[in-house]
Parts: sequence; structure tokens; C-alpha cells
Amino acid sequence: AYLHEDIGNALEEIYAAQADDIAVQLAWHFAEAGVTGKAIHYLRRAGELAAARYANAEAEQHFTRALELVPPKDPNTRFELLLAREAIYGWQGNREAQEHDLAALAALAEGQGDPRLQAEVSLRQAEYARVKRDYARALDRAQTAVTQAEKAANQTLEAQGYVLWGHILLNRGEYPEAREWLTLGLDLARASAIQFMEARTVYYLALADYYEDRYEKAQQGFETAQLLYQGTANRMGEINTLMMLGVLQGAQGNVVAALPYLQQALEQCRSTGWRYGETFALGNLGNASLDLGAYEDARAYHVQALEVCQALGDGEGEAASLDTLGVISRHLGQPQRALEYFAQALAIQRTIGYRRGQGYSLTHRGHALADLGQLDQAHEAFKQALSIRQEIDPNSGGAVDDLAGLARVAMAQGDLSQARIRAGQALDWIEENGTERVEYPIQVYVICYRAFAASTAGQPADQARARAALEAGILLLEERATHVQDEAMRRAFLNNIPFNRELLASWQAAHPGQSWPLNP
Repeated sequence: AYLHEDIGNALEEIYAAQADDIAVQLAWHFAEAGVTGKAIHYLRRAGELAAARYANAEAEQHFTRALELVPPKDPNTRFELLLAREAIYGWQGNREAQEHDLAALAALAEGQGDPRLQAEVSLRQAEYARVKRDYARALDRAQTAVTQAEKAANQTLEAQGYVLWGHILLNRGEYPEAREWLTLGLDLARASAIQFMEARTVYYLALADYYEDRYEKAQQGFETAQLLYQGTANRMGEINTLMMLGVLQGAQGNVVAALPYLQQALEQCRSTGWRYGETFALGNLGNASLDLGAYEDARAYHVQALEVCQALGDGEGEAASLDTLGVISRHLGQPQRALEYFAQALAIQRTIGYRRGQGYSLTHRGHALADLGQLDQAHEAFKQALSIRQEIDPNSGGAVDDLAGLARVAMAQGDLSQARIRAGQALDWIEENGTERVEYPIQVYVICYRAFAASTAGQPADQARARAALEAGILLLEERATHVQDEAMRRAFLNNIPFNRELLASWQAAHPGQSWPLNP
């Protein structure tokens, strides 16, 4: 023991300012010597250094060993070490261990009676509940954290509480309310020059813009957040922003441009061991592959995402992958299998109260039911989806997909008058707002074309509207196809996706002898 202590002291003197380079060795020597104070110090430092390079398993080992050495009379050191280890468990998605550490942290903070420590724990509890999609619990803990931070006069924790409060409301689809709390957090972060909180808040406000289909404003926000994050060494924030820039490209129809962002984000998630981010990157790569008609790639990405989401207990991500696997099945001509996926997705979304996801899954379910000729059920699914979307946003772009779905059902039921009404509502919305906020605008154009072209009265206005829908659809398809430079990918995009194929067939039938693409 004396020899280990002598060696440790000598190494400290020799390395001095470079002690970080041998923190692990110093920790070992002092632990063997029974010099617990120095052993804990160097174990903690070794854990911090490992965490900084995302060697998460190594960091967890160092923090755990340090915790084993902390005496009962030093609750502050135990608290700081538990905070560090809980963060590692969060990166790894080790929810059971994370929950155990949160309980230990709560007990220590309560015992200390320090509102700053209590606010720290409440924030961690709120984020844990948010990731687990227990939004009621998350909101309660975030509100408590704000109260505790105010009592402690700690503006950094207070700002974090406001921002997390807003983030939870974003997850619940309560966008105007989310903006109020995010703006409070942003004002406080800027007033206190807390750059990492400013970056995080700008990111979430941009996310709100994305959810509300304000794509240009969202783009500006994500780019601003990316610049702010670069000055904070916050890898999670940088990765999130990178992913959303890719998602935004896909939402605006340039799926090919989305791929490099998403692939880079996936690589960074895996290199840092961030499992939760990995599910998001996998899911969006799957969505991009789906939009290109690369169904095997899309299925492979979502199967991987599903497995990780299930391991992490991420219900929202699990439901999203199940829903997309259903869309893939439907596009491959397997509507019954698609319905099984949609049923699983909806069950999860209803359990966790994820209304935005329900809107998408109900719309997709409506089309699968229509494929099977179950028209009354399809009508009900589209109506439910329309109600949810308009409840979240009275001017929802997603509602246009449901109006088209209702037009499709009405046509199949022989009610051409109702089909034209619904198709007209869909086209009116697009004429006023554009197509960016519609999930599948080409599918909408196909349905609307057929609704007006089927007019038995042969009214000139109906026929003109049919031609306009067909031409608008072809021009949009041409615009999107120009982004797909690879010839094999372009063929898959045009021929594999059912509504792209159907639109081309309709245009060629209406323009015999003419070639495609058109010149705008």
C-alpha cells in the first residue's frame, strides 16, 4: 500500500499538468494504497475523459468504481458521480439502470434539502419520463424543476426547465403552448449568455416550425442552431440538427439530398453510442428509402429501428416504424399485412397519447381498407384522421391527404358528387398553400384527377379541373424526379411507388403519342 502511494505521488509530480493522460493509472495506485480521496478524484476524471470521447462502457466502469469508494459522509461527491453515470446510462439506453440512479439522486437531493440539487434531479426525471413517452409525469417534473430552480435562484436550471417544458408540449402536439415556454427559456438563456441552452431552444422552436409545416422558417432555425451548437461541443445537439436538416430536405421533396445528412447522423450516433438518436436516424433513412421506392432498404432500416426502439422502451419510435412498415407492405400490394402493422402502431399511439402519430396511421389505414374494398371502415378511418389533424392544426396540410382519401372512398361507393366535393376541397387547399405540407401530394393529384374525370355529366368545369390536377401532378413528379440523378434509382422512384406509376399511366392515357417528361 505504501509503495502504491509513493508511486502515485511520484507520478503526480512527474506528470503535473498532464495528469489526465495517466488518470486511470493514478486512480489504480491510490485505490490500492487506500488513499480514497485521490482515487475517487482520478476515477471521476477518467470517467469524464472516457465520456468525452464516447467510450461509454469505460466511463460507466470508472464512475461505478468511484461510487464504490465514496464514504457515506460525502453525499455531494456521490451526487455528482450519480449524475455523471445516469447521463451515460441515458446515452446507452439502459433504462433500468438509469431509473435506479434517478431514485438514488432523488433520495440524496431530498436529504440535502438543497433546491439546486432537487432541480437537477427533477430535470433528469422529466427527461427520462419524456423519452419513455410518459408526458404527464414529464410535465409534472419539468414544472417542479422550474419552481425549484427559481427558489435556488439558478437561471441556468430555470432556463433548462422552461425549454424541457416546451419540448414535452411539442411531443404532445401542443405547438402554440410549447412556443410560449420555449420563448421564456430562450429569453432567459440569452440574458444569462447560456449558449448551449440558446442553441437547444432555437432548435426546438425550429422543430415547432417543422411540425407546423413552416419549412423555410424551420430551415433558418436549424441552421442557426447548428452554428450555436458548434460553439458548445454538444454532440447530441449537433447530431439532432444534422438529422432535422435531412428530414427537412425529404419533407420538401428532395429525398436524395436528405440521404447524406441522415447517413452522417447515423454514423455519429453509432460512434458516440447514442442509441436513441440511432433510432431516429434509422427511421428517417427508412422513410427516405420508402419515398424513393427502395422498399427492401426501407424495410431493413425500419426493422433495425424497431428493434432498438423496443429495447429502449421508445413507444413513439416503435409506433412510427410499425406504421412505416405498414406503408411499405401496402405499396408492395399487401394491404392485409399493412393493416396488422397499423393496428399495432395505433395501439401504442393511443396508449401514450401521441395524437400526431395517430393522424398518420389512421390515414394510412384508410387507404389499406379501401384497397380491400372495406369502404365504410375506410371512410371512418379518414374521418377520424381528419378530425385529429384539424384539432392539432386547423390549416393542416396532412388533412389534405384525408380529404383525398374520402374522395377515393366516395368514388368507390358511386357517390361522384361527394367525391368531387372532397377532391375540390383538397385542390383548393393546395392552390392556396402549395404541396409542401401534404404527405403524399402526387397521390392526392391522382385521386383528384380521377374524381373530376369521372364526372358523368361531362361538365366542362369538371373536365378542366381534372386536366389541371393531372398536369400539376406531372409537373411535381417531374420536379422530384430531377433530383434523382442515378438512373436505377430514378426507375425505382417512377415505377415502384404506386401513385407515381398511376399518375404516369393516367397522363399517358390522356395524351396518347406524347412522351414524358414534359417541359415545364
